[in-house]
Parts: sequence; C-alpha cells; structure tokens
Amino acid sequence: MGVDVVDDSNGKYHVSGHANRPDIEYMQKLVKPQIVIPMHGEHRHLREMVKIARGNRFQSILAPNGMMVNLSGNEPAVAGYVETGRTYLDGSAQVGALDGVVRDRIRMALNGHVTVTLILDDENEPLGEPWCEIMGLAQTGRSRAPLVDVLEADLNQFINRASEVTLADDDKLEQQLKKIVRQTALDEIGKKPEVTVVISRLSA
Repeated sequence: MGVDVVDDSNGKYHVSGHANRPDIEYMQKLVKPQIVIPMHGEHRHLREMVKIARGNRFQSILAPNGMMVNLSGNEPAVAGYVETGRTYLDGSAQVGALDGVVRDRIRMALNGHVTVTLILDDENEPLGEPWCEIMGLAQTGRSRAPLVDVLEADLNQFINRASEVTLADDDKLEQQLKKIVRQTALDEIGKKPEVTVVISRLSA
C-alpha cells in the first residue's frame, strides 16, 4: 500500500487550535461584527485574519502589542502606542525586561564580577596598591598564579606609570582600570568580567 509522509520541511503547514479559512469566514458572516481585530496567533495568522475580514467587507485592523486602537468610529484607527513587554518581580520590586536589571544579572552570571578598590590622597597619590575581589570566576588562570594576584599586579603596574592627569580624573581612571581587568582576565581565564571600580579620595 505504501505510506504518504507529510512534514513541515517547506514551512507550509501549521497545526494548532486555529480554525481554517472557511470556518473563519462562516463565523464572521454569522456574527456580523462591526470591527474585526484578530488577537490569537502568530503575526502571519493575524495578517490573514485581517485579509479575510476585509474580503468579507468587515472593517478590520492588525494591532500588534502596544498599539492602541480607537473603536469609537465606523472604522478602527490607530490612537497611539504604549510600552509593552515582560515584567519580573525582583524581591518586592517590579522590573521591566528591558530596563537593564535582568540584562545585568545575566551578564554577571555569565562573565563573573570583579571589584577594584583604590584609595588616593588629596594630592592624587595612591595610598597603597589597588586590590581586587572576584566573584564567579576561576581562582587561577593560565599563569597558574592566583587570579587576584595577577589582576592586582597589572593594576599596580598601571598606577605606578599613570599620569597625573589620569590620576586626577575619576572617570578616566575608572575606564582604564576596567580595561586592564578585562584584558588580564581574558588572557588568564578567557572571560571579560563585569567590573566595579571604587575610588576613594581622602582629604587633609
């Protein structure tokens, strides 16, 4: 007898709870809606629903997430847009998926974190060497030495040769320290961690 195999290798088939075209047309003619706004399905399904409705002479509009539609007239009209997306409960605070909190959490989870602390006096002279604390990173790297020791050695070398202009500018200094930490970590363990730099300046 043989077997006929039907697969989705050409992307023509989609199976779910969606009604087929004749059923959709029948339902629209039965209900006779003033306006049709399809809500369920992928974008291509919604687009086809609009085409079917307009083909049956019903007013219809494709309204993706965030679009506000004015339904007060004889035909739908775009009234504006609102922000949409996923939100998360972080402890007792509600955060949006795009506000950076989730992104930063993922980056720290994937790349680890290094905190660099440096103290300078009122003349921009370092008081001791910079020190590091690491989290979520391997303790030793390619050189077989503790990663913290390697980071601190490279940072101290930079501080010793840094110009007065750099040492006097917190932003420039922070940028350089972050760059050194990421490059050293990349050489040692193949990762560019997230870096927090704490610069404390003591006044006389």
